[in-house]
Amino acid sequence: TLLLESGGWTRKEVEGKERWIKNKKTLKITLTTLDETTLLQVADRIKHSWDALGVEVALEVVPRTSFEREVLRGRAFEALLYSQISGADPDPYGFWPSSQIDDPGVNLSSIKSRAIDVALEQGRSTLDETKRLLSYIDFQNAFLEEVPGIILYASPYLYVTSGRIRGIDMQRIATPADRWFGIERWYRRWRPGWE
Repeated sequence: TLLLESGGWTRKEVEGKERWIKNKKTLKITLTTLDETTLLQVADRIKHSWDALGVEVALEVVPRTSFEREVLRGRAFEALLYSQISGADPDPYGFWPSSQIDDPGVNLSSIKSRAIDVALEQGRSTLDETKRLLSYIDFQNAFLEEVPGIILYASPYLYVTSGRIRGIDMQRIATPADRWFGIERWYRRWRPGWE
């Protein structure tokens, strides 16, 4: 609230709800998201949370068939709720450097930060785990300073398997296809021997 107040916004009651007002205009944000069940549930929670803070939110739900073309490529959004998959290597390079601002890059926040760029370049240019860790700590600190986005959650991949199947290694699942990792070592206990 301090940021809003310092920007000239005041909190007033409008039609029975507390809202932020400046120059007779209500603070409104359009939150754009993909028409996907989980994202819609999260968007609804965000809307209710922001509403409680006095911010009016309009949800814009875009179907998958036109989302990339209409929203991502032209950066046609005020606030975006979107999921990203980083894969087995947690290198966030594709999502945050200034070199990836324009389409087809996926720096959707359009953040330009020398500190972020340097940290990401250093992190991906070494195989030394200690140096890489230190670079990503620098990235995280610069990210917290700039706040180009808010990381809400990480969705785990959950797979149900039979207790009769042995040799399954679920340690390396970064993409859905990884659930088949090591399938050649799977086996099933059988009477009287093994299969």
